[in-house]
Amino acid sequence: MTLFFARTTRHRLERDIKAADLALARSISQETDVEMHNALLAVRELANMDAVLRSDHEEMEQLFSTVMKVRPDISYIHRVNNQGFLIYHYPSGSDSYIGSDLSDQDYFQRAQLTTRSLISKGSISPITNQPVASAVMPLWNERAQFIGLVATNIKLESLSLTLNKIANEYPEEEEFQIIIIDSTG
Repeated sequence: MTLFFARTTRHRLERDIKAADLALARSISQETDVEMHNALLAVRELANMDAVLRSDHEEMEQLFSTVMKVRPDISYIHRVNNQGFLIYHYPSGSDSYIGSDLSDQDYFQRAQLTTRSLISKGSISPITNQPVASAVMPLWNERAQFIGLVATNIKLESLSLTLNKIANEYPEEEEFQIIIIDSTG
């Protein structure tokens, strides 16, 4: 009887632990999904702004400044023309990257083939030197011609801080790991 009780209790504990781990994984997945969805929504909204479509630098500066004030998860916003050249970025600074050729970037090449927003591969931003992924929205004119894109760099650090907080709550002997795999594997 004692052996049966111990086995039943052990199975129940294992089942409860697996259920808790699954709930945590779902929670992390949902939080990541919400963050990425909000970033995609932001670039879709930017793509509808006249200043972005016309590449009006003064108006884009005001618009992008406002966006960054209310979106602490964004570190950088940029506008690229149809040939892949960076024509505006915010924040701007003395180390301006205006004129940089981004046509070889995966997200630029993918943007030319869709009318939908997308997330780039994660990378280290050469501008901010932080891990980022870009939310990208292709821009098309009324004649269905690709006119470029608008993109925001999403700070991956904020997601990492949340994951580190969760991981640090577990004792070291439990060997707790969180791994998020992007679309590139």
